Amino acid sequence: MNRETETHNGCGFIKYKSPDVAKYIIEQSKKYEGTNPLRKDNTVIADVNFEIGGRRMIVLPAMAKKEVKRVTDERQKNFNENAPKDKNSLDYWIYQDKQKKRMLYLAKLGLNDPEQVDNEIDKEKFTANLTEKIEKVKNPNHFLSKNRIVMKNLPKKYFNEDDAKKVVLEVLAKKHNAKVIKTRRLVNKVMIIREKERVDEDGNLRSRGFGFVDFAEHEDAVFFLEKIQEQENYQKLNQKRVPIVEFAIEDIKEIKKRENILQKVQAKRESEKEKGEEKPKFKPQTTEAKNAEKLAKLKLDKLFEQAAEGNQGNLQDIKMHMKKIVSRGLKQRYKKKMVQLFGAKAQDKPKQQKKVEKPAAELNDSRNSKLQNKKDRKDKEKNKAAQNNNKKAAAAEAKPEKPVKVIREADATPEEEAQLVKSLQRMIKNNKKAKRRAEDHDEFDVNKLFVRIKITIFLGYC
Repeated sequence: MNRETETHNGCGFIKYKSPDVAKYIIEQSKKYEGTNPLRKDNTVIADVNFEIGGRRMIVLPAMAKKEVKRVTDERQKNFNENAPKDKNSLDYWIYQDKQKKRMLYLAKLGLNDPEQVDNEIDKEKFTANLTEKIEKVKNPNHFLSKNRIVMKNLPKKYFNEDDAKKVVLEVLAKKHNAKVIKTRRLVNKVMIIREKERVDEDGNLRSRGFGFVDFAEHEDAVFFLEKIQEQENYQKLNQKRVPIVEFAIEDIKEIKKRENILQKVQAKRESEKEKGEEKPKFKPQTTEAKNAEKLAKLKLDKLFEQAAEGNQGNLQDIKMHMKKIVSRGLKQRYKKKMVQLFGAKAQDKPKQQKKVEKPAAELNDSRNSKLQNKKDRKDKEKNKAAQNNNKKAAAAEAKPEKPVKVIREADATPEEEAQLVKSLQRMIKNNKKAKRRAEDHDEFDVNKLFVRIKITIFLGYC
C-alpha cells in the first residue's frame, strides 16, 4: 500500500492452506496466454482465467526481500537477451509490449507484409507503409484498434462506401449464414476519405485511395483480415493493385479529447433538462450530405467568379445549389454575395401569412367576452368612486368645527357694508373649503349675515 496516495501498488499476497494448490495456480499462470488472435485455434490453454478488468494477472511464488532483487535482475537479463536487437523492426516493439496493453501483436495480421507482393510498385508502397507504422508504434500514446481496420491502395475512381461494404459482407458470408448477415449489424460504419476540392468525372468528390471499416465484433475483423489475404478476395477491392488491409492505429490523446467533449455536451443537456430548456437533439450529417455540400460549395464559387467577371450567371442555378448547403455561416455569406451581384432579384420574397377564418360561433363568443370585460371594469370603477366618497363624508362628519373668532364689533356705514360684502365674496371664491360648504347648501345669501347694524369683522375664517 502507498501511504502517500493511500492506493495499492497493484500487488498482493495469498496464503493457501496446502502447497499443492499454490503450485497448481502458478503452473496455470505460466500456461495462460489469453485469447491471442495470432493463434489459429483462438482458445485458452489454462483452466483458470487470469484477466481482471482487461489486465493480465501474474502469479509468482512469494520470496524474501533479498531474493526478489536477484530474481528480477535475472528475469530482466533473460528478457533483454531474448529481445530483438534491431529497434527499427516491428518485432522489437511487439516484444516490448509484455502485458499487451497496446495490442501491438495485431500489427502483423492482414495484408501488409512486403514479401506477400511481387509487383515492384506495390512492394514500394508496402515498405513505406511498414516504416510509417514502426514510427507510429514508437510513440507510447499509439495503440492498435480491435475493431477498426484501414484499407489503403484502393482505386480512386468508381469505388465508394457501398462497394467496400459489399466486399466486406461477401467475405463475412463464409463465416455467417445469410440470415445473420441480413438481421445482425456486423459492420458499424464504412468511410472512404475524399479530397476537399478535386472532383471526378461524375461530379463527386474524388477518393484519396484509402478508407476505414468499423466492425461490430473483434472476431469478425480478425476473420476478414485472414480471408482478405487470398487473391480472389483482395481483387474485389482493387483489380489492378494489391490493397493494404490491416488494423488501424489510434491515438489515446485524441480519443480522450473526444470523450471530454461528449461528457461536456451530455452534462449541458442534463442541466437544460432540469431547467426545462431542453433543445431538440442535433442530427449529425451523413457522409453523403457532407460530400453534397462540398460539391455545392465548389460549384457556387465558380458561378460567383463568373458573375463577378461580368458574365451573367444563372441565378436559378445558384439558388438550387444553395439548398444543399447546411451550415448557416456559408449560407449567410453566399446570400450577401448574391445581393451584391444581382441586387433585389436575389432577395427572397417575404412569405405571406395566410389568414385563417374563424367560425361564426367562435367570433360571437369572443365579442361577448370582450363586452362583458368592459362592463366589469366600469362597475369596478364606480364601486371604487362610491367608496372614496363615503370615506370622505365620514371623515368630514367626525372632524369638529372650529369656533369663529370675533375680533372687533362696530357700527358700520352703508359704504363700509358694501366693502365688507365684496371682501367676503373674494374670500369665498379663493378659499376651497368655503366653496365646498356653499355647494352643500341649496342657497347662500350674504345679506343674511347682516341682520343687525352691528356687524362682525372676520379677519380669519376657518
